[in-house]
Amino acid sequence: MSTETKSAKGIAPLEKSDRSIDPGVNIGHVHLKTADIDRVHHFYVDLLGFDVVWRHPSALFISAGGYHHHLGFNTWESKGGSPPPPGTTGLYHVAIRYPTRAALGDAFRRLVAAEWPLGDPFEAETKVGPMNNEPTAAKMDAHLEDAVGKGAEVVLGGSRAGGHPTELYYEPTVVVGVGLDTLINREETFGPIVPLIRVGSDEEALAAANDSHLGLQAAVYTSSLSRAFRYLDNLRVGNVVVNDSTDYWEAHEPFGGAAGTQTGWGRIGGRYTMLDMTDLKTVVLDVCGGLE
Repeated sequence: MSTETKSAKGIAPLEKSDRSIDPGVNIGHVHLKTADIDRVHHFYVDLLGFDVVWRHPSALFISAGGYHHHLGFNTWESKGGSPPPPGTTGLYHVAIRYPTRAALGDAFRRLVAAEWPLGDPFEAETKVGPMNNEPTAAKMDAHLEDAVGKGAEVVLGGSRAGGHPTELYYEPTVVVGVGLDTLINREETFGPIVPLIRVGSDEEALAAANDSHLGLQAAVYTSSLSRAFRYLDNLRVGNVVVNDSTDYWEAHEPFGGAAGTQTGWGRIGGRYTMLDMTDLKTVVLDVCGGLE
């Protein structure tokens, strides 16, 4: 039997998250079987902020805004189970409708913070550590201020994070609506930032990428081999990675900037490193003149 009581706004929750979800969030009415109730609680309550309406060792009912329950989970026939194999039927996804852009952005920030924890670089769980020095952090400040001043919008992060040993810890940041004339696009920020520039075609994407004095490495994501080769042929960079990030590099591969850019000189990697560290000298010997 449930011990829920009614409040002025609906059901009084049994447990509230430390960071409650927006009460205007709506899902509908969904019941799901799960393998692990504690894992469900961590994601929906601890991270997203849903209220717990009722809990049992093998079941969990959660809601937002005082509704009796939006989501019901149980392990009655599925505890410890594995995901269904490909090709089987089942629920594909659940859509959570957030009432405002700000509420959706808050959920996004929570999920990113959980996936990319900011902290001590010597801790195993840390994925984002402090920036190198104060001038580098100040450059991040300046680049963000410039971008926002030119119409860009910060949708995640955007400031230094408190509660750390120094002021060099910066929140992972995503900026949308970035213009080609911004410092984020024209210079190297060297910070945890993802600036997004919207383009309407491959031609626009290539023009935006090549409108730069930088030309070290680029990444292209596509399911089309012909489009991949189009970018390989036309990007003015020294290295192109298809369907992986620009962090990719193997020590034996030639690595360096494109001609005509200001991204270094020559190549490193494998024999190319040795060649760049070698002073070549050509010697011609005429052995027919009686050399002894």
